[in-house]
Amino acid sequence: MTEAPRVFISYSHDSAGHKLRVLELANRLRREGIDARLDRYVQFPSEGWPRWMHREIEEADVVLVVCTEIYKGRFDGTDASGKGLGVRWEGLILTQTLYEDLSRDVSRFIPVLFDDTPPMAVPIAFRSFSHFNLPDQYDSLYRVLTNQPEVEVPTIGAVRPLTPIHPAIATTALPVVSSGADQDLQAKQPVGSEAVLRETKPSWAIINEPALEILRDRWSARRLTLMLGAGVSIMSGLPTWADLLSDLLAAYVERTYSATLSKDAIGSIHETLQNEIRNTSPIQTAEFIRSQVSSSDFTDMLRTSLYRNHQTNIEQNRLIDAIVSLHPGIHGIVSFNFDDILEEALSRAGVDYTAIISGRDLGRIKGLPVYHPHGYLPRNGEGSSAIVFSESEYHTQYTEAYSWTNIVVQRLLLESTCLFVGTSLSDPNLRRMIDLSHRQNPDQRHYYLTIASRHSEDFLRGVVSEIFQASYEAIGVIPIWIEAYDEIPSLLEAICCG
Repeated sequence: MTEAPRVFISYSHDSAGHKLRVLELANRLRREGIDARLDRYVQFPSEGWPRWMHREIEEADVVLVVCTEIYKGRFDGTDASGKGLGVRWEGLILTQTLYEDLSRDVSRFIPVLFDDTPPMAVPIAFRSFSHFNLPDQYDSLYRVLTNQPEVEVPTIGAVRPLTPIHPAIATTALPVVSSGADQDLQAKQPVGSEAVLRETKPSWAIINEPALEILRDRWSARRLTLMLGAGVSIMSGLPTWADLLSDLLAAYVERTYSATLSKDAIGSIHETLQNEIRNTSPIQTAEFIRSQVSSSDFTDMLRTSLYRNHQTNIEQNRLIDAIVSLHPGIHGIVSFNFDDILEEALSRAGVDYTAIISGRDLGRIKGLPVYHPHGYLPRNGEGSSAIVFSESEYHTQYTEAYSWTNIVVQRLLLESTCLFVGTSLSDPNLRRMIDLSHRQNPDQRHYYLTIASRHSEDFLRGVVSEIFQASYEAIGVIPIWIEAYDEIPSLLEAICCG
């Protein structure tokens, strides 16, 4: 297009007011460097109006089609008034030109609407083209006519060399961590000592290196928050959620029906109930148990079931040790577990910390804060007065947006990078807060440890992994894929130890 683009304006003479605003549009375009052509600039073309229209359309760089209901009717031939022969001629010429331009540049036809004109006034022939509403979008139209894009295309830089994934790992079909990690699978083959170093790295370290680099950076800046779920306690030997529920239900049945049950029946209660509740909703089972006993009795029952096999100090394990080793760069820890395993390990390591179990504790934090939004039940000493265990308690936490637990978790999501360990991220209240923080700060990213498929031939498992990855990334959470839970300690150690 030339510096002074030639623009033909096609319109209908609807009214004196409409003719005036079309003339004002043409005048403004001409004042601003555009060679606008309009029938009102010509009195009697020597070749006649039909040939003048045809020549103007053919020679124009852009044809502005000013759409109104009357223009559409005359262009389409549905107007029975007998008026507007000029528009009918233009309609025939434009339609034919459109067909001929299908092999050239049809973008030179631009529909425009004045602000009181509905979009349906655009003739069907131009419906697929972008249109502009005037006067609000005049500047946008002017950019198109003068080839001045709002955003300039950046210059293509040099290709960034990346380290390839090790060939032995390429067959595991682990899903990529993020769009950035996908690029890391396409680099040049390393040579010399770099290749030897790559040989010694485990698969999770190579696949997740981009995420690990970000986590190391956040840890160094003391802006890394750990959010711990039931998986952390289970790996320390505490009961699974299903075992805890069946144990609590067995305790309830035994204390309620002991007079009518035989010794053999009492001895097999736990196993029988496990089979019976296997296909029931865990949250509904928890609601039933919680509703049948008093708060104090329930707390005692829960503490007994939780620590049944760990009345004394729990044996150290590598996962808890890895979490403790991160404490110098940790902004805070949120534990959705009731137990005191983490606190015991922090004390053993001489780490100064504060267990936060109520809003009052927020004003006395010393050292590393360990928040317990679902409650806290240490083996010894007083714990939380409220435990989030049943369906109704989860609903209460979900609806009380200004509770200290929701405020703290929301703040940590906004001011730090969170790494989710041992949690399924299925808690709707937690997902709500993650989504809310992502809406407020779309650039913030959090990370989630999850298991990937071991079998490259398992296509459906790969598809499911992709679906879950998309759902996580939609709320700003990037999955870190591992092949087994026993890889988690090494991954955590790699954050602080490189």
